[in-house]
Amino acid sequence: MKIGFVGSQGTGKTTLAYELAHYLKLQGNDVYVLSEVARSCPLPINESTTKESQLWIMGKQMTREQSAKGKIYITDRTLLDSFCYGMRIDEKFFNHFKEFVKEYLTTYDYILYLKPNDKYLKDDGTRSVDKNFRDEIDFLIKKYLDELCPNYFKLDTNNLENILEVINV
Repeated sequence: MKIGFVGSQGTGKTTLAYELAHYLKLQGNDVYVLSEVARSCPLPINESTTKESQLWIMGKQMTREQSAKGKIYITDRTLLDSFCYGMRIDEKFFNHFKEFVKEYLTTYDYILYLKPNDKYLKDDGTRSVDKNFRDEIDFLIKKYLDELCPNYFKLDTNNLENILEVINV
């Protein structure tokens, strides 16, 4: 089973991914969490990202997902996230990847959208804490979720109970 969290920076994706993994492990499941790949990108990210950066992140994301261990694996980002960061900087270029991203999103059993939450928007030395940038990315994510993945789940609150109501484990 493949569960992907999607949302702009500072929504609580990583926190919830690890909470879910912990819960599922306590239930005796073989679980693996794939953490965000952008942090290891050697190229500019956030507001300074480039086409090359987002292509690197997309490629690394897919490679890590394909080599994931565990019967259940959880990603704290999906391919859609990096696609949307790319669409922000060069819509004409990244539009060529739209059908590919749509098809790739079918590899997730569950895609869980988290809305922005200022509680999680903290300066950690990597992520942007600019709320306007976050909201711009969130707009794109919602737009392309609706267009490319209409079966996603919008979580109204960032808590484990809400996730467990959605997924079947």
